[in-house]
Amino acid sequence: MNNEKKYKIIFEKEKCIGAAACTSVSDSWKFDDAEGKTNLLKSRFNPENNTYELEIDESIYEKEYNAARLCPVKAIHIEEIKTKKRVI
Repeated sequence: MNNEKKYKIIFEKEKCIGAAACTSVSDSWKFDDAEGKTNLLKSRFNPENNTYELEIDESIYEKEYNAARLCPVKAIHIEEIKTKKRVI
């Protein structure tokens, strides 16, 4: 049985100011020049709370944690899927 933790990145794109700090530490993020905001690649839109979400595992957790930590407007959150506990 695989005991690896799974996480969910929750991105509040409306809060994004385009600082793109997230792109400096993770390949999951790409700045969109036309929009002036960052996109969370391979994410799906959740219309219930107007966020973009992406499930990840421990292999890229540290990079995504750093992306969330560097966001100046705290638009990136990480939640442990099993417990639904918000990490950041």
